[in-house]
Amino acid sequence: ETFDDSGANITLNDASSTFGTITAQASNGAGNVTSDGDIQITENADLTIDTIDTLGDVTLTSAGAIIDGDDTFDDISADAVVLSAVNGIGNTDALETAINSIQASTTNGNISLTNDVSGLLTIAGNVTAGGDVNISNASPLTVSADVSGSTIALTASDTAAAGDDMTISAVSITSTGDLTLNVGDDLSIAGGASLSAGTNNITINLDGS
Repeated sequence: ETFDDSGANITLNDASSTFGTITAQASNGAGNVTSDGDIQITENADLTIDTIDTLGDVTLTSAGAIIDGDDTFDDISADAVVLSAVNGIGNTDALETAINSIQASTTNGNISLTNDVSGLLTIAGNVTAGGDVNISNASPLTVSADVSGSTIALTASDTAAAGDDMTISAVSITSTGDLTLNVGDDLSIAGGASLSAGTNNITINLDGS
């Protein structure tokens, strides 16, 4: 399905069937994103994303999995994104995004997301997975909400420029498996923050240059 909207919000609710692959754009006819409209999609089965593009916020809810349907372009380009699924988010193929903040939860399966906005990505709402959590940003990355899962890997990618930092607020990052933090430059952990991996490994890969 393809939805093109110039300025208003897009809301799709599916109670009985499936949408197929979703392409939703809030932009003008020239392909330049000018709308600040929000996009909300609720699917009663798997939700496969080709491209979603808006200057506003995106909320996706799936009773199945949220699946990457395109490996050429970003699956989601938006401001704040909230993702909720039952059977994984980018479970076997990471979602490619260009977003500013993320909140995500899945009962089963993994959360896997690669962000290339070339600016700050904030984990602004809780990220909770029954499986693994793997979130990578082109840098920097701020963790302002709790993160929990089986194994957890959070990455502020190293680039030639300075500022590939990771900032962890007074939140909890809790894994039942290994916990890995990959930091391109500097790591800041607030007092009151909690990093826990049970009896497993906590690994911090720090460049610092």
